[in-house]
Amino acid sequence: MLKGLRRMRVRHITLITGGSRSGKSRFALEKAQQSAGPHTFIATSPALDGEMTTRIRRHQAERDARWQTVEEQTELATSLTNLASVPVVLIDCLTLWVNNLIYHAGLDQVNEDSVAAAAQALLAAAAPQSGRLLLVTNETGLGVMPANPLARRFSDCAGRCNQIMAAAADEVVLMVSGLPLYLKGGTS
Repeated sequence: MLKGLRRMRVRHITLITGGSRSGKSRFALEKAQQSAGPHTFIATSPALDGEMTTRIRRHQAERDARWQTVEEQTELATSLTNLASVPVVLIDCLTLWVNNLIYHAGLDQVNEDSVAAAAQALLAAAAPQSGRLLLVTNETGLGVMPANPLARRFSDCAGRCNQIMAAAADEVVLMVSGLPLYLKGGTS
């Protein structure tokens, strides 16, 4: 199915991954702003506490008036479909989206296959669109195996989502200490 999506798609997809605080969001924002707008930022993070609210406000302050913000925790494919005419869409972040899917549906309802289906639905929504789609995600596979079932389920699901997105992306960038390493496609 991915091969069929790849042939039909005209929206350029860039996946930006890396560890926590590696510069993913800043890099994605800068890369998005290189393209003519308008620009839409799809935020997946819920403001669950004061510290997260502060982080969200800091990220909002980094975006200028060119940006429209859509807050969506679970239905990314629907949001992207509704934004078909927007030339630049940045989704930050897929890792929190996977977390939200698990949280809202429950641990027993979400597994690698259901996350894979949701990721495929997101790619299917992007397929008939033009413009640029930037996806930010955390690389969860560089650490040790988590000690509890919930953490392992999350890591497995996030890893599966990342693999699907990377396979479909035109460009994949790994951020390390604020520096981009191009794993697939592009060089700038």
